Amino acid sequence: MDIDDALTALQQVIDDFRFAASSLVADIALIGLGIDVLEAGQAVRTLAGSQLPHRAYPCGRQAFEAAQQAIVLATHEHYVEPGARAWVYFERKDSKWRASMAKITPHQWLERRVEEMAAIWDSISPGCGTTLRHALQTRKQTVRPDNWLGEVMTARQHAGLAKIATALGNTLTGDSAATNAQLYAALCRETHARPRLEVAAVHHSADGSLRIDSVPRDLAKASACVLLSASLSAQEAMLALAWRVADAA
Repeated sequence: MDIDDALTALQQVIDDFRFAASSLVADIALIGLGIDVLEAGQAVRTLAGSQLPHRAYPCGRQAFEAAQQAIVLATHEHYVEPGARAWVYFERKDSKWRASMAKITPHQWLERRVEEMAAIWDSISPGCGTTLRHALQTRKQTVRPDNWLGEVMTARQHAGLAKIATALGNTLTGDSAATNAQLYAALCRETHARPRLEVAAVHHSADGSLRIDSVPRDLAKASACVLLSASLSAQEAMLALAWRVADAA
C-alpha cells in the first residue's frame, strides 16, 4: 500500500472511531496516537517529494513511535488501565511548561489536570475516574524503560501484530521485533544532529590547502525508504484503531 492509500485508509478509520464511556481516557490516548501518525505521515509525504527527502526522517520516526504505541495499547489485554497510564504519561510530558504558565509546580499542575479529567470520566461512567487517579500514583514510581508501559515496546508490538494477524486468519512471518528495531535505528540515525559528509576523495591544492569531494546523497533512495516507513506506520495505526473498534463492539 503506497503512502497515499495508507493515509486515506487511516483517515477513514479515525473518522469512524467511536469513544466508549467505560474506556474514554484510553480511547482518547489511542485516537491521539492515530492522529499523530496521520499528521506525521502527511509531513513525510510532503518532504519526501522535495529536494531534501532525508529531512522527512524525523517525521518518519514520530510516525513509527506513535504507530508502535497504538498497536501496543489497542491490543493490550487490559486496555483501559494502560490507556489511563498512557494519558497521564503524555500529560506529564507537558506539565513543566504548562505549570510555568500557571505559576505552579509541574506536580501540582499534573494533579489538577488528572483530577479534572477524572471528574469528567466519573460524570459519564461512575467510578472510572479512580482508574485515572491510580495511574497518576503509579506514574510517580520510577519506571524503566521510560514509556507509559514501562516495558520494551518492540516485543509488545510484535505480540500485538501477531494477535491481529491470527484474528484475520493469517500468520505473522519473520521476526517483526528485530525488523522494527532495525528500522527504528535507521530513522534515529537520520533524526539526530551529526556530520553527514561522506568523503569520496581528498585533493591537494597548489597553495597547500585541501579540497574534499563528497559522496552525493541518493535522494531517490532516501525518499523511497522514508515513504515506505511512513506507509507501514499508517497501516499499523489503522489496524490498531480498527482492532479497538471491533474489540469494543
